[in-house]
Amino acid sequence: MSRHSTRIYIGRISEETITRKLESKFRRYGRIRDMDRRGGYAFIEYYDYRDADDAIYEMHRRTLDG
Repeated sequence: MSRHSTRIYIGRISEETITRKLESKFRRYGRIRDMDRRGGYAFIEYYDYRDADDAIYEMHRRTLDG
């Protein structure tokens, strides 16, 4: 049985992207347990691994604010 992660990595975040906008964009995939942003990257943890899987599938290689 494989173990799914509820935590995802978001890289190459523009300095112009505000944290609230980033959270709003990823909240559409499920309830966020925690978000840790550090400059140009962030970690978002969902309550359910299926939400994390959906976010990865939908947002992979997408851009936000250029």
